[in-house]
Formats: sequence, C-alpha cells, structure tokens
Amino acid sequence: MSLRSAWLGSAELIIGTFNAVTNGLTSSMPAAADRNVDMLIGGQAVLEGVMMRSLTGYSVAVRQPNGGVAIRKDRLVSIAKKYPFLKFPVIRGSVVLIQSLILGIRALNYSA
Repeated sequence: MSLRSAWLGSAELIIGTFNAVTNGLTSSMPAAADRNVDMLIGGQAVLEGVMMRSLTGYSVAVRQPNGGVAIRKDRLVSIAKKYPFLKFPVIRGSVVLIQSLILGIRALNYSA
C-alpha cells in the first residue's frame, strides 16, 4: 500500500466519522442561513480508526480486516444536565475528565 493510498484511506475514515457524528445534529438544526453557531467537535485516535465527539453524540470508525469501515455512533447525555451542582468550576473539570476517560476507553475497547 502506498503512502498516498494510506493517507487517502485515513482521510476517508475521518470524514465518514465526522459525517456520522454530525448527521443526527443537522436534522434538528435550522437552515444554514438562519444559524450562526460554532459546532464543537473533538476526537482521538483509536486502534485502526478514529473517534469523534460532539456535545450530543460520538462516533467511532474502525478499519476492518477486509478493508471496510465499521462505524458505531451513539448519543451522549451530559451528567451535568442531570445534576446541576456538577457545573461548579472545580467539580466540572473533574467530571469532564472522568467522562472523557470513560468515553475514550469505550472507544478503544470497540476498536480492539
């Protein structure tokens, strides 16, 4: 496999994951002319793939042995929405760190 085809395959994987994350979000949003919203998207590398996360969902795309791409997507519910006292600054940072670790481990387990 050449470096170019490997890079193009990785780019396809990232774009597919981004589309999977944002697909559920765009259906409930107003038309592009009516909104002025920054969409916050982050992610991390997993084994043979990538995990992308937004405020309301995440998606993991993993390269399969046959060359295909397996995509798993799911919604995220912020624990701070359930328990408002978790929004205080020091507590919020700890909670977000723990949530990020849990999500990262979940994504790595899926990719393994």
